[in-house]
Amino acid sequence: MPSRVPTGPEYATVDDVIAAMAKGGFDCKVTLRTENEFGSDATCEVQHRGTTVVNEIAVLSTSRYSRDEVGVRLRQGVGPTGRPSSPPWRPHSLTG
Repeated sequence: MPSRVPTGPEYATVDDVIAAMAKGGFDCKVTLRTENEFGSDATCEVQHRGTTVVNEIAVLSTSRYSRDEVGVRLRQGVGPTGRPSSPPWRPHSLTG
């Protein structure tokens, strides 16, 4: 993992990520949310400057995956369940 990637988790669940987005001014309306032993994920929409922005957020369980395993999953473009994400994660995926 690159050194700029945090060494520990910043957000434990997808709800924590959505709350942080709201605190930063992006009140994201959740349209789909799931949670399982692999982690949690959600799809949400936010209006920004007149445009609807769709966000796909996935948080892997830190009790199940190491920091390096998370990096491998990002590089491979797979979601929390090990299946390819739809659409695949891009290099601009955010981790925290």
